[in-house]
Amino acid sequence: MCPHSPTCPSSTAPDAAAARIVAEHLQDSGYALLCNGAVLLEGDGLLRLPERPEPVAA
Repeated sequence: MCPHSPTCPSSTAPDAAAARIVAEHLQDSGYALLCNGAVLLEGDGLLRLPERPEPVAA
């Protein structure tokens, strides 16, 4: 679940790359992890991961 306001787009949305970066490794490894679970690759690449359902609290 995204804690940002406004919430970040999902990893399957057309604007998925607009999500906020939560872990940045662009200079050393060439990628950044976005809030929606997608991976932003150096040079305009975007690896979209399938969305996972939220766990149900018992």
